Amino acid sequence: MSDKLFKNILLCVSVIFFVIAVGCTAYIAAVNFMGRNSGPNSAEAVISDAAPVTPEPAAPSSGLSEYYIARLNGDDICIYLVYQKPGEAAKEKFLYSFDVYRGGIPESDISDLTRGIILKDRESLASFEEDFGS
Repeated sequence: MSDKLFKNILLCVSVIFFVIAVGCTAYIAAVNFMGRNSGPNSAEAVISDAAPVTPEPAAPSSGLSEYYIARLNGDDICIYLVYQKPGEAAKEKFLYSFDVYRGGIPESDISDLTRGIILKDRESLASFEEDFGS
């Protein structure tokens, strides 16, 4: 009787340790996966690629204008870089997107985001992302 009880306790403890080991391994793998994927898509990394901190010297007559547009696309806010040379149509370049909780956004903001909100510089883009990203 005591041998059977001892074997059952040993089996139960072994199963518990196995489940804990599998759970820890899955948690560590998920944290590494999330950390690896979030780095290159962060706003700072994408913006630094899209708009250099030290602008290259341009001819005074170029008149290139750049700004950002934030648009709501489903449950994501997509950020685009818009650049336009004089006499040409504006061109949009997709930079990145981030998830938002639509239930916490007022209807007036949702309609503005659906049409697109113009952000004139990187500072206003960072402020916008802080407001809607949290």
